[in-house]
Formats: sequence, structure tokens, C-alpha cells
Amino acid sequence: MRKEEVLRIVNEILPQILEEHPELRNTVERIVREKTLPRDEAEARFERMLEHLERLYREIVRLREESEKRWAEWQKRWEESKAESEKRWAELKKEGEKRWAELKVESDRRWEELKKEIHRVEALGARWGIFPPGCARKPFGWPKS
Repeated sequence: MRKEEVLRIVNEILPQILEEHPELRNTVERIVREKTLPRDEAEARFERMLEHLERLYREIVRLREESEKRWAEWQKRWEESKAESEKRWAELKKEGEKRWAELKVESDRRWEELKKEIHRVEALGARWGIFPPGCARKPFGWPKS
């Protein structure tokens, strides 16, 4: 027979045998008492384990609260930093647009001066017969005036 079969048979007939033979029941009870903890000691151990678990639980709760507090602080710092960065980028964009507009005005002014100078050179060259009108404009692709 296999071990599983023996265990099954013992489970089936043991209660009946213990009822019919009190001396066997006493022997089984004695063996069980010797191999197991007394009830009061088992309860004391159980109480200590519960107390330990409660301490652990309180510690976990405390650590979680601290963690959530730190997370909230970091979140606040992040939001402040983000707002500051967005503000600075807006300022830089505004400054860049202003500078770009100033450069555009200056570039347009110089461009107009260059066109006037080219026109003067063309006029002078035409008067003296050095080169035909519009020859200075041709490399720039400008129409003749």
C-alpha cells in the first residue's frame, strides 16, 4: 500500500477506534500534548505576533504618510519650478521677438540705404557713361526703375 492509502484508511477508522478503546485515545492525547504547545503558551505567542504585526502596521502607515508628505513637497517644488520656467521662457520669447523686430527694422533700413546707394552709383555711372542703367541691379534680380 502507498502512504496516501494508509492515511485515508486511518482517517476513516481512527475516530471509531478511539471511541471503542479509551486507552488508545489517552495515548494519542498524551502524544499530541507532548508534541504541541500548551494552549496558554500558544495564545501568548499568538498575542506577541499580533502585537508585532500591529507595530509593523503602524510603522508602515507612518512611513507612507511621510512618503506622501515628501511627494507633495516635491510636487509643489516641481509646479513652482515649472511655472518659473514657463515665465522665463515667455520673457525670453518676448525679448527675442522684440530683438527680432529691432533687427528687422535695422535690416530694412540698411537695405533701403543700400538700394539708394546702388541707385546713386547707377545714376553716376550712367551720367559718366561708365555702365548702362540697371547693371548694378541685375545681380540682385531687381527690376529696372
